[in-house]
Amino acid sequence: LVSRSDGTVIHRIAGLPNTITHLAFSPDGRLLVVGLWGRHGVRVFSSGDRWQSVRELQGDANFAGEVNSSVWSPDGQRLVVSAADGYLRTYKFGASGLRLLTSDILAGVGTPHGMAFSPDGKRLAVGATDQATIALIDPVTLKLERILSPPASNSTRGFNAVAWSVDGKRLFAGGSWTDQQGHFAVCIWPDGLGRVLRQAHVGRCDRAVLAGVAGHGHCSRRGCDWSAH
Repeated sequence: LVSRSDGTVIHRIAGLPNTITHLAFSPDGRLLVVGLWGRHGVRVFSSGDRWQSVRELQGDANFAGEVNSSVWSPDGQRLVVSAADGYLRTYKFGASGLRLLTSDILAGVGTPHGMAFSPDGKRLAVGATDQATIALIDPVTLKLERILSPPASNSTRGFNAVAWSVDGKRLFAGGSWTDQQGHFAVCIWPDGLGRVLRQAHVGRCDRAVLAGVAGHGHCSRRGCDWSAH
């Protein structure tokens, strides 16, 4: 764990059983979920002294494939984890750690990967690694509400990264998907509904990291920032 102000290593968590695939802090910064490769699932760590020391809590090792992603709800009450075994899992945090609430494979959604809660926490957008779709689901019941698709393309690749703008008026998705010209691109949907508003080419980058930070959203891919207004 590294200080953002000066780059100092604050603490090091060692002894994990396999490669780390994803990290996610809770909104209040007191919990850290560690996703692991293989069938090791998720580990949970907490700290009450700004990560000078850590305590491991109950996680979940009952996975049949590596963890792809994890995301906290805006209020910090729920955690959703996507995995290569095809399952979406929702958890609630208690005194001892994570408690599994729901686990399901959504038909027609593909293998879930990138995820993002809408700012109001009422919808969860889920991208797939093996098909060009974004699923909008109810984060409590995991009920599928809508499937979003990009324009016609020769690509069968998917969306590894998903993000909402902070005002919830744009949904962004990118990853290994390419348009008809073979360009890697981020697709942008207005309000997460209807047709794609526009596509923003990201050059030769085949995997995007997206973060909504303004009214219309800014996206970052491998250290290069560009504005999608």
